[in-house]
Amino acid sequence: MSSPPFLAARARFSHARVLIVGVGGLGCPAAQLLGAAGIGQVTLVDPDRMSLSNLHRQLLFDEQDLDKAKAVVAAKKLSGLFAATRFVPLPVTIDESNAPSLIAAHDWVVDATDGWDTKLWLHDLALYHERPVSHAGAMGWQGQALTALPNIPGCLRCVAHFPDAEEDASCQQAGIIPGVVQLLGARLAAEVVAGLTGHEEALLVRKVLHVDAYRMRIRVVPFAPDPNCRVCGVGARLAPARPAESV
Repeated sequence: MSSPPFLAARARFSHARVLIVGVGGLGCPAAQLLGAAGIGQVTLVDPDRMSLSNLHRQLLFDEQDLDKAKAVVAAKKLSGLFAATRFVPLPVTIDESNAPSLIAAHDWVVDATDGWDTKLWLHDLALYHERPVSHAGAMGWQGQALTALPNIPGCLRCVAHFPDAEEDASCQQAGIIPGVVQLLGARLAAEVVAGLTGHEEALLVRKVLHVDAYRMRIRVVPFAPDPNCRVCGVGARLAPARPAESV
């Protein structure tokens, strides 16, 4: 039997809107768990079509879905499982033309994309438009996650000094181990639930979750905000520049 606190939370969730960018290994478990929690609307943004190389880590799909739009297939399957949640598929690239309105129409942004230049751009844009953003990334046996809140010092830029796009590697290029993304995708959903229910102390704010599945190590590492950060530093209000790669 559901407890009264959970029923009260579901009532609040029914009005919430969550934007998930990337419907792959990270985005699929996050979307499924948010549907199970009763989030009112989950918008799924991904321009890609399903391929055979995705199946080992993107467990929402099967061989019948090959060459179909991920966002459309995921929304259809999840809608059949969770009637209380409206899953909205957007099989498009998120860019300067649609990102501001999409972010403004949602309460929380979930970054489940590949490639650091895209992640950083989406992160910067969410904070610029004063929306919380939860990020996760994985490569090989390892991954990490954190959340950044608008107007709160301590963000992805404070801890991520990554190379430019031309030196970047996506999970398609570097490979990824099944299980790592599922764990991190579940954490993304937990971040949203914690934030929407006012449990900010449970969020990965000013701390990074590190997962090393090869050595079976999971650590949460606090970090100090960078006072000179161009996104969350004092007086920072820099409009993000579009990265070279598409989302």
